[in-house]
Amino acid sequence: MLRLGFIVMAAALLWSLPGTAAEADLEAAKKQIRALDVEFCKATIARDKERFVSFLAADAVFFGSSEPKVGKEAIVESWAPYFEEGGSTLTWKPTEAVVFEPGDLGYTSGTYELKLRDAKGNVTTSHGMYHTVWRLQLDGSWKIVSDIGTRPVPVDQPGD
Repeated sequence: MLRLGFIVMAAALLWSLPGTAAEADLEAAKKQIRALDVEFCKATIARDKERFVSFLAADAVFFGSSEPKVGKEAIVESWAPYFEEGGSTLTWKPTEAVVFEPGDLGYTSGTYELKLRDAKGNVTTSHGMYHTVWRLQLDGSWKIVSDIGTRPVPVDQPGD
């Protein structure tokens, strides 16, 4: 019995040491959601609505300048200008990725650039920060469950 107790304690100690399999799994998950965030941006740049939707959980919530958008349909409707050819563009870059134990929830955050195009074709550029929450799905994929950005800050335009 004493031997079994020692083995269990030794295993628990090894599991808690840096460099364990659990930490490696969290590191791998962080890399995965960071890469997914980059791919999510690429889908938006390509104006690929179907690919954009593939990153969203069914119950995703996006917080924007007005009321929250809940569910894929509402989110896609609010992002319609980014899917139109010649329309506004939104690009972003993750600067941080975190995954919490036990490894099924994490977030990415970073900076974004918004270029709004008016009816005359004039473009206004602004910057901000964003925070996207990712949840591991039963099928092993990561999906966005929540997204929020700071209010855009205008950038001085050339010739202003």
